[in-house]
Amino acid sequence: MNVLTLIPSQNEVRVQNVFLSTVTTPYEPDDDLVDDDEPLHPPLEGENLSIALQAFNRLESVLPVEQEDWIDGFRFEVDLEQEIALWDHISSLYQRVVSEISELDLAQKQKVLHLLLYCSTAPKKKVLEHFPGDDFLSRPQVETIVDEYFKSEFR
Repeated sequence: MNVLTLIPSQNEVRVQNVFLSTVTTPYEPDDDLVDDDEPLHPPLEGENLSIALQAFNRLESVLPVEQEDWIDGFRFEVDLEQEIALWDHISSLYQRVVSEISELDLAQKQKVLHLLLYCSTAPKKKVLEHFPGDDFLSRPQVETIVDEYFKSEFR
């Protein structure tokens, strides 16, 4: 999930992915901008709520956010269904990977999540360049995880 902060006095847009980093870029004020304070969707319910909660539960140990804020954050997404499906995919694959590798500490779990999040924002080749493998995740393990991620429609 991204947190978008408009800073009109400095003509900047600051986009923070709660898992990766913060990027600040210049912007030109535009009267047609969406009001970020108002959600685009009503509170989640039914299947959307169920899937979002499952994703949260899979990632809870590595998420720097409370469940209520996580669920509410989806209401601000332009394509709600796509975002929920993406997090379902990321969290399902994350759960599979961490269950196959025994006794991971928090930093290692975060690294797995970081790898999957990077997959959601970059082409496969770039992901493999950025994650060459190390003592924790070997190159073949990284390649397997990335291949699994890119088997889906989320690229």
